[in-house]
Amino acid sequence: MTTNATEQRNILIAVLACVAAGVVLFGYMFGFDFMMAGAAFWKNPVNDMSAMTAGFEAFIRDPWTFPITITHRLGESTPITYTDSIPWLSVLLKALHLGGVFNPLGLFLLISYVLQPIAIGAVLRSLGARNPTTYLIAGLLALAFPAWIARQFGHIALCGHFVLIFGLALSISSARMGLTTRRAVLFGALAVLATGIHAYHLLPVGLLFGAALTAELVQKGKSALLRVLLSGAAVLLSVILSAWVLGYMEGAGDSGGVGSIGFYSMNILGPVYPQASALAGQVWNGGWFTGVMDPNGGQQFEGFQYLGGGILAAIALGLGLTLWGWRDPATRPDKAQLARFAPLVAACIILSVWAVGPKGYLITHLLFDVPVGDGAFVQLLSYFRCHGRLFWVVGYLLLAASMVGIERGAPRRALPVLGLGLLALQAFDTSPLRQGVRTIYAQPGAYYYPKDMMSAAVVQGRPWIFEPEYFCANDTMDRLAIAQLTLAAVRAGGTSNTVATARNTGEDCSIPSDLLKTAAPNDPRILVVLDKGRTSGGRFAAVAARTDCHRFVRGFICGAGLTGLPGLAPVSRAEMVGPRIASETLVPFNVAAKSPLLASGWSMPEPQGVWSDGASGVIEIPAAMLPTGPLALEVTALAFGLPPKGDQKVPVFINDVPLGVRQIEVSGWRPYLIYVPEQARRSAGPLRLRFDFPEAGSPPGDPRKLAMAVQSLRILALAE
Repeated sequence: MTTNATEQRNILIAVLACVAAGVVLFGYMFGFDFMMAGAAFWKNPVNDMSAMTAGFEAFIRDPWTFPITITHRLGESTPITYTDSIPWLSVLLKALHLGGVFNPLGLFLLISYVLQPIAIGAVLRSLGARNPTTYLIAGLLALAFPAWIARQFGHIALCGHFVLIFGLALSISSARMGLTTRRAVLFGALAVLATGIHAYHLLPVGLLFGAALTAELVQKGKSALLRVLLSGAAVLLSVILSAWVLGYMEGAGDSGGVGSIGFYSMNILGPVYPQASALAGQVWNGGWFTGVMDPNGGQQFEGFQYLGGGILAAIALGLGLTLWGWRDPATRPDKAQLARFAPLVAACIILSVWAVGPKGYLITHLLFDVPVGDGAFVQLLSYFRCHGRLFWVVGYLLLAASMVGIERGAPRRALPVLGLGLLALQAFDTSPLRQGVRTIYAQPGAYYYPKDMMSAAVVQGRPWIFEPEYFCANDTMDRLAIAQLTLAAVRAGGTSNTVATARNTGEDCSIPSDLLKTAAPNDPRILVVLDKGRTSGGRFAAVAARTDCHRFVRGFICGAGLTGLPGLAPVSRAEMVGPRIASETLVPFNVAAKSPLLASGWSMPEPQGVWSDGASGVIEIPAAMLPTGPLALEVTALAFGLPPKGDQKVPVFINDVPLGVRQIEVSGWRPYLIYVPEQARRSAGPLRLRFDFPEAGSPPGDPRKLAMAVQSLRILALAE
């Protein structure tokens, strides 16, 4: 066996070892059953994954149509390209009748863990790396690439970084050895793949292809012009055909608008400023990470580009060794080499500049704000509003080039030691990210609807009407309830009039008049009414004439035959209309001085409100503030919950009279209305409102026992 053959064998072994490590890491992070449709997590997936799963499950229940990704169970005609359900994989699972076996999101994440080190190995090969240790360390570092781990918090289609990395490998190979027909075909295949995974991958892949075309012209001049034009046209046509087949042309809608450009951007120091970094002492607090930088509200996640301590050290070491080696003029790149790689460098500069965008933040300081106008081109760019993601390709190029620089500049025997040091540093620094991701997937999310009712025969196969529809609902928790119930309706063989998609389709925000009256016995429609966490009034008052409505945790569910279903409570017209308020007194708690009404169990005020501290919290209302007639109290509150607990179940008492258990939501401030029964009032003296906190807990680094924060109290005198 020749030395070259031995090297190739050892490189293959190193890459396969990284693949094995990726599979083991996948199992550690999610469990090996995560790719299966029956995994515990997919019973009620969290965040946007409810809508992604609903899109897939609706699609596999529908007959084939054209475009091939259309489902009619989520509105009139919805392509699952816009539910981010990984269209090509969903189509494959449907064609093979495996939709009930695999979940495409879980399966795609396993594929990403397998292909991540293979793709970075392809980049190393295109750069001429020859040491198997380089492939081993770089592959493992790619599995600890922070921006890739961060996408695993829920946007799984964007975990397909392997598409970008393979595109980078092709662009480098084309610059070094020419854009052959084979490479042009591979670029086309990659573009088709990106189109059916997530359109965001198309822009960087397109720039990498453009760099390859330009490099071919730079090196071969006019003789390459026809081949370049034909290659470009063929790849463009493949994208257009794929988009047509996949239903990208179906429907229209807003995707953020021009105003979103600059919001989801990368900080100028984003790649080097610690984010979710163990080296910087940043820890997972149950919702995100302590000490992170987010100057405009959109950079902590969409603009997340921190490279990690190990990769940054590799970049510094690789650059230093490369510059040291260039002391000898014979080792420096010549003009031809610089020319062939100039287009790729230009593409990376464009990606980096656009990742920062027109509003450039240096840590928390806005350095510049360039007006972008509102023309057709800018409108097109607004579809890529989360442009902070565009730096990913540059980060992987820096990783691969640095490892090649270390291979060529460091003593061969020192390479394993250096590599292990870099890997240990990166693994430690990214440990909070892995902890956060594992926590998110530890179990299904909290239910914002009565799940037990969905097994009843009476709800099977029925159409569900949501008012408001998804894009008319401005409340995060209402949107979560819509997404969860839509998935549940699809699984029950029914349909929904709305779904969360990547494009706002301009849904009708008014309640149809025929839904304002009680359903006829043969009317199969189920109406779900939500109104920003309110307990009465608003949209509920609009349907108060119906006699077939029932209360659930987020609002009302109305329809024929629903009486007696678990989780649904009977409701009167008076409750739906809401209390008739004669007068009210507002007591704010989000002020600098602690209110004297906070009798016990509360910490000091913060800008948004006051957190509980302990096993119970008491609000004591002086007799002088109490009206003489019927009384209700409205407390605006927010729950604290360390995953996997989520919301807080809080027993409520007035003057020690139990009033049941309220579920206080963790994801947003919500008013909770408490009617004060006459028997709970005393003839004289204060009124004691007590909340018990059996599930109170302490966040990392905070000794307080938190359960609920209160922002305000409204004392409502009700009309007789």
